Amino acid sequence: MSFWECYTDTVTMSPISEVIDFSSIVTIMAVMPIERNVFFHENLVFSSLNVATLPPIPNYLENRDLANEIFANDDPKAAQTVQWAMDSYPQVAWTPLHHWFEGPSFLQLTHDQYSLPIQLVDGMRKLSPSLAKTWQVLENGLIHIADHLLGRGVFLFPLNFGHLPHPSAKGYLCLHKLKRHGVGCALTSHDAFLPLMALKDNGIHSEWAGVLVHVSNFHNPSLLPLMLANSVPIWYYWGQWQAST
Repeated sequence: MSFWECYTDTVTMSPISEVIDFSSIVTIMAVMPIERNVFFHENLVFSSLNVATLPPIPNYLENRDLANEIFANDDPKAAQTVQWAMDSYPQVAWTPLHHWFEGPSFLQLTHDQYSLPIQLVDGMRKLSPSLAKTWQVLENGLIHIADHLLGRGVFLFPLNFGHLPHPSAKGYLCLHKLKRHGVGCALTSHDAFLPLMALKDNGIHSEWAGVLVHVSNFHNPSLLPLMLANSVPIWYYWGQWQAST
C-alpha cells in the first residue's frame, strides 16, 4: 500500500487539483528505503522523505508570479530560510544553510560588518577597491559557471527560470555618502552570493535550506529526484485535513 493510501485511511484530505503527475512523487515515496514522516501544522498536513522535523512555515501566496517577484526584491538572507518552491528560482533550495568559504576566492567573502574595509574615495564611502574587484571577479565567474551548466542541461530548470539579483545589483561597487550605507550594501551584496553559489555545484555543501512543495501547485517534479539525491530537505504540503468521523 502506498503512503497516500495509508494516510487517507485516517484523515480526509481537501481536493487536490491535477496540476502535476503524482506518479513521480508516489514512486519516489514508495521505493526509497527511508523513513516517511508526516506532520500536522494547525490544520495543514505535510510529509517528508528525508527530514524528521517541520521547519517554520512561511505564508503561502497563491499568485506564484507575484511571490517570485516579492522574493527577488527581498533581503537575500531570506534564501537561507525554508521557502515555498518557486518556478522561477528553484535554485533557492540549494542555498547553503550555514555558509562557510574555502579557497582563495571564497575566503574573500569571510567578512562581517566589523571587518568590511570601507574606504573614503573622493569624499564618498566605498568598499575597498581591491576587495570589490575580487568580489566582482568571483561574481562573474559564478555567473559564467551557472550559465555553462544551464546550457549543458546539467540542471533541468523550467523555461521561466531566472537568476536572482546578482551581488553587484545590491551596491557593493557603488559610492555612498555615509559609511553605514556602504557597510549595509556590502553586507547585502555578500548575502546575495549565497543563492548564486547554489547554482555552481550541488556538492559543495552538505546542508541546504530546503524547500516546501505545494503538491497541487508544483510544476517541476523532475527536480525532486535530484534534490533527494543531493540530500536537499523537502517537505510536501498535501492540503488541509479533518479527522474521519
